[in-house]
Amino acid sequence: MAAEDLAGSGPGQGRSEDRPVPEPTVSSDSDVVMVDDPTMEARRWRLRNAAGPEGSIPHGSEGRVHQDSADDDHAAEARRTEAIIAEYRRQHERRQREAARKEATQRKEQDARAEWEAAL
Repeated sequence: MAAEDLAGSGPGQGRSEDRPVPEPTVSSDSDVVMVDDPTMEARRWRLRNAAGPEGSIPHGSEGRVHQDSADDDHAAEARRTEAIIAEYRRQHERRQREAARKEATQRKEQDARAEWEAAL
C-alpha cells in the first residue's frame, strides 16, 4: 500500500497534484534585472537621447534637444546615398564603354572576314 502511494510522486515522475509547486513571484522592491532586457535597453536609450546639455531631462513641451544630431544623421545618410548612386552610375558607364568597345571589335572582325572571303 505504501509503495502504491510513492509510485506517482517520485523524482522525475512529474508534478504531484497533492503538493502543488507555488508559482514564482517577483515583488515590487525586487533587485532582479534581466541581462540584455530589451525593455531596459529601450529605456536607457530614451533617457540617453532625452538628456539635455546639463544632463537634465527636458519637459515634454520643450523642443527637441538633439535636433542637430538628427539633422547630421540625415545629412550623412544623404551623402551615403549620393555616393552609392554615383558608384552605380560609374559602373553603368563602364559597362556601356566595354559593350561599345566589344561591338566595335566584332564589327572590325566581321569586315575583315568579309574582305578575306571576297578576296578568295
